Amino acid sequence: MVQAKQNVAPSTPIRLLPRLAVEASAGKGLISAGEDVEGYVAISDEYLREINVDPRYAHILRVSGRSKAPTINDKDVVIIDTSVRAVASEGFTR
Repeated sequence: MVQAKQNVAPSTPIRLLPRLAVEASAGKGLISAGEDVEGYVAISDEYLREINVDPRYAHILRVSGRSKAPTINDKDVVIIDTSVRAVASEGFTR
């Protein structure tokens, strides 16, 4: 996320990622009824590329459950890349 003093322009492009009004289940599973946007989070495109997220497909959502702890904890906020369609061992495929 970006913190800046007033009247200071960021040095890299900033993207407003939609924060979805759903929670990803890290437990027994969850089927989302929709993907309503409840707000936006400003993050630099440079950072998204550093973490291998395509900025065009980045979204923010909250995690519900404890099955992925301590890596992802209940109520953590995560960035997801909706262009990723399959998970590979220790990585991903598009």
